[in-house]
Amino acid sequence: QAIINALPDQLFVLDRSGRFLDYRSHDKELYAPPSQFIGRTLAEVLPVEIAAQAMQCIARLHSEADLQCLQYELPMNGDVNCYEARFVACSQEKIMVVVRNVTEQVVLQRQLEYLSLHDALTGIYNRTFFEAELQRADSQRVGCVGLLLCDVDGLKIVNDSLGHDAGDRMLRCVAALLR
Repeated sequence: QAIINALPDQLFVLDRSGRFLDYRSHDKELYAPPSQFIGRTLAEVLPVEIAAQAMQCIARLHSEADLQCLQYELPMNGDVNCYEARFVACSQEKIMVVVRNVTEQVVLQRQLEYLSLHDALTGIYNRTFFEAELQRADSQRVGCVGLLLCDVDGLKIVNDSLGHDAGDRMLRCVAALLR
């Protein structure tokens, strides 16, 4: 009980049919108030697609007798939050589901993925993206590939005379034109 009380995550107990039996949560922002989900099934509380995926986890849990994980997104208070649910069998009839809000991690991961494929200054695709696309085109035997190379005339003079901020503005303008 002490461990459960110390968890920052939401903890739900379900039966094999996906009916909510109990919950523990320090999080004040549940998807629905307890009165709207205790005694009800996943399908009655969650969006259809998420409920179906959760029921698949429950089915796999009983056939494979292993931990099952599900990541999903839920709209809450005008935002979309990302969650990770871990399903584990407590007994033949009960399933414990530990739900963690992973929104911050997902947003950070998406930002890192974006920055890994885009230039930080201009927002246009970078060399890493170009090389990956070249590999994809080669592996899929794409017939024609075009490549545009250009130089921004006078950029060094702009940087030296007007400063790097002016040069950066010039690069962003050129990127917008190319885009």
